Amino acid sequence: MGDEIFWGKHFVKYYKYYHRKGNYPQVETGVEILKKLLENKDYRMSVCLQMFQRQFLVENELLFQEGILHEDNLFTPQAMLKAKRVKVIKDSFYIRRLRGDSIMLATQRYKSSWGYFRCWQKLQEMVKEYPPASIEAKCLKNIVDQTLLQAVVAVRKCKKETVLEELKGVHASEEVAIYEREVWNSTIMQHQQRMVMKIKYKLIDLIR
Repeated sequence: MGDEIFWGKHFVKYYKYYHRKGNYPQVETGVEILKKLLENKDYRMSVCLQMFQRQFLVENELLFQEGILHEDNLFTPQAMLKAKRVKVIKDSFYIRRLRGDSIMLATQRYKSSWGYFRCWQKLQEMVKEYPPASIEAKCLKNIVDQTLLQAVVAVRKCKKETVLEELKGVHASEEVAIYEREVWNSTIMQHQQRMVMKIKYKLIDLIR
């Protein structure tokens, strides 16, 4: 698929994704900004949209989770919760070029799902570090739910047996068993699969 065709197909989705609706003119703590972004559905985890002082990253020992895709989903909330001064700039400084054969867009779906799952596990652990009623815990729980949904959506149209077989060839059986329980046997997966079947039957009716 040519770049022009691919970009045209996904233009609306990505054009809207990189434009935040709200305004955040004040310099605030990371958790305060995170709370507002989540409330306004303006939260974007992509590290490409962020700038950090190197000293901040070193002092807080912030590193990407190695060996997975979508490591931004873990890195961004980690950084936001540690940041003391954050400002959201409305201007556009980042332009993304989409390619159908890029690592992120052409990779096997099970790799994407596994990456989201691993981030979800780490985020679950982070929630326990804060009091249940705290802003930090509430923000993290929101992100936890989003991340599990992403893990499900990535493979909802795939065959479970095929995905698990691929993962067992790379990861420990115990880890894959947890993935199966938390992702494939989740209520979110059941709901998503029902939605896929409804759309499928609707299309069949239209064709008829």
